[in-house]
Amino acid sequence: MDDEQIFLKSKQVWEENLKLFPHTRIQFPDENLIRLFSGKYVPVPQPPARVMDHGFGHAENLIFLASRGYECAGCEISEYLVSEGHKLFKIKDISVDLRPVKGLEIPFDDNSFDVIVSWNVLHYNGTRQSVSKVIGELHRVLKTGGVLLLSTLHPNSSFSDRMKPLGNGSFFIEKESKYDNRQGLTFYIAESKEELARMFLHFSEVKMGNASFDLFEHSKRDAWYLVYAKK
Repeated sequence: MDDEQIFLKSKQVWEENLKLFPHTRIQFPDENLIRLFSGKYVPVPQPPARVMDHGFGHAENLIFLASRGYECAGCEISEYLVSEGHKLFKIKDISVDLRPVKGLEIPFDDNSFDVIVSWNVLHYNGTRQSVSKVIGELHRVLKTGGVLLLSTLHPNSSFSDRMKPLGNGSFFIEKESKYDNRQGLTFYIAESKEELARMFLHFSEVKMGNASFDLFEHSKRDAWYLVYAKK
């Protein structure tokens, strides 16, 4: 699949996801992200800094960040999720700037944000080349001195049970799952921390980590690389 086909397939999946699996809608922010913003693991700009959530999904992380006093923005591949995000923020009477993504470009100006969160999103771009372009876009819209916090799939994730390798870090999800509709997607998964870190060399500081959990159901285990990158 080329870049456009990967983009269109991902867009289709996320347009359909909430309708097919309404019971799986996430109602809480990611625990690891809460730790990074609340603890002393890495230095993160504090409110009222401007933060952008790249691929905000159900907006649960953005709501958490808004509650801490950040000025919030976000982008998402699905117009449906953009609409749902606006509705959620309107209910909570919080201003937000949410925009749809088209292709690999981030729909914001250069040097716009103090913090960017890209949580469990990057691998959806499918190929090493596309992932590198998106990382470049995240660098572009980040202010000098700003911080990118990113998570992306680790090879130990349960998705590995469903995928076949295509080469150069790309994997095709060929098996169905009762938990989601992601069969047919192409993911990019770095083989090691070192391989992933090399894609962030244009940042002034990079720290690598990982996180995982297996909550009593091995077929749903999660594992991620974590990246802290300062411009």
